[in-house]
Amino acid sequence: MTKQLRWQAFLGRWVIACAITQLLQIWGDGLASWIHSGLSVEGLGGGILFSLTVLRLVSAALGGLAQWWALRPWLSSFRGWVFATSLGSAITLLFVNSLWSLNLRPVTEGFMGMMMPLVSTLPSYVFLGMMGLILGAAQWIVLRQKIAGAGWWILLSGIGFLGGQVLTTTIQSMLGPTGIDVRQAAINPVFWAIATVSTIFYSVITGLFLINRLAKNTVKTDLEP
Repeated sequence: MTKQLRWQAFLGRWVIACAITQLLQIWGDGLASWIHSGLSVEGLGGGILFSLTVLRLVSAALGGLAQWWALRPWLSSFRGWVFATSLGSAITLLFVNSLWSLNLRPVTEGFMGMMMPLVSTLPSYVFLGMMGLILGAAQWIVLRQKIAGAGWWILLSGIGFLGGQVLTTTIQSMLGPTGIDVRQAAINPVFWAIATVSTIFYSVITGLFLINRLAKNTVKTDLEP
């Protein structure tokens, strides 16, 4: 296999691993919501947040293991990457939820106010960008030991999340109600197609960075600082 084909194979594995990670996260968050609704608890209180955090730790750990499968030629041990991905995802969830809670729009009084969902004054792009930056920072702790210039990973992770959200919003606006209504996302192929576009954008932009760094033989040895 030529060097170009090997890098193409790596990018393919990385895209698949990121797709698995996203799928596990969606399932984990969905399971937490299902458990929460089954208990008939109202509001995004400590109960649902605890369930989301625990399941995010688990789903992100499994997703991190899938990503390590693609990175294993350069990361001999899976523990660091899995731990960083799992803990980084949980911290991201808690931080974004706190930021969202502190910037809620005033609730309309009366019956209509009771029917309206809580909405943040900040656009979703802010939350997605912060999620990418925080997760990227957690994973950077591992990458910096193996790849020179790993600090760019933090920025590209944020761009990957943010760009994916921009693509998702654009596609939803083009599709109209079909793209926006995700209440039956589990059986709605349109929802999964939109989520796939976002995941592919993130995995390609981060995967190309890894190829660029690794192809230039910028991998550090274990003896280097």
